[in-house]
Amino acid sequence: NNEHGHIGNYYNWSAVVASNNTASFTTNGADYPDSICPKGWRLPHGDSSSSGNDFQTLITAYGNITNSDQTLLSTPLFFVRAGDVWSGALYNAAYYGYYWSSTVYSSNGAHYLLFASSFVYPSYYYYRYYGYSARCVARGPMYTITWDANGGAVDPATTTKESGSAIGTLPTPTLSGYNFLGWFTEASGGTEITDTTTVTANVTYYAHWELAKIYMQDFTLANCQ
Repeated sequence: NNEHGHIGNYYNWSAVVASNNTASFTTNGADYPDSICPKGWRLPHGDSSSSGNDFQTLITAYGNITNSDQTLLSTPLFFVRAGDVWSGALYNAAYYGYYWSSTVYSSNGAHYLLFASSFVYPSYYYYRYYGYSARCVARGPMYTITWDANGGAVDPATTTKESGSAIGTLPTPTLSGYNFLGWFTEASGGTEITDTTTVTANVTYYAHWELAKIYMQDFTLANCQ
C-alpha cells in the first residue's frame, strides 16, 4: 500500500537476523552474526553498555539527543515512527519508532532502539516475535584473531571480528596433563585478555598452562589391613 514506501517492512527478530536457529543465543549482550543486510553491512549492535551500542554512538554524535526524536526524524538520518506489528495488526504508527539490533537480551528477547517525541532509548528490549523496523550500518575492517594453543589443541584456530568490536566467546583449548590458565598476549608472560577485549588489528593470542596436580594415595601395609 502507500504506507509501504514510506515506512518499509516489519521483521521479527529471527527474520531480521536471517535465521530460524536463534534459540541457542540466550546470553544478554551477545550479537547474532548474520542479518538480512547486504554484503558489507550489518545490523547495529544494541548492547546496554554505551561503548558497544551503535545507536548510542549515533545519539552522541548528534548532540546526545535523549529527550526528543526530532533529530532522528530529520535529515540526514530519516528514522521513522513506523510503529510495530503484533498478531497481524499495526500499532503505534506515527507515535513510536522501533529498530532492531543484532543483540540478544534473553532466550526470547532482543535489544532495539526505541524513540518517540519525548524520549530516545538506545537499548530497550522486548520479545523477539514483535515486528519492528531495521536499519543497517556499514561494517568496519575485518580482522583475524589467531588462537595459538601453545602446545595444546584448540578449535576454532581463528576467529574473524569487525574492528572495534569485542572478541566475545573465547575458545577453550586442551592439553593433556595441564590446566588451562587463559589467553594472553605473549607465549610467556604478557597480558591476559577477556571476552570484552576490543579487536583493532590482526592478532595472535597464546594459551597459558600449568601442570595438573596429581594426587597419590598412601597404600601402606597398615592402610590395607
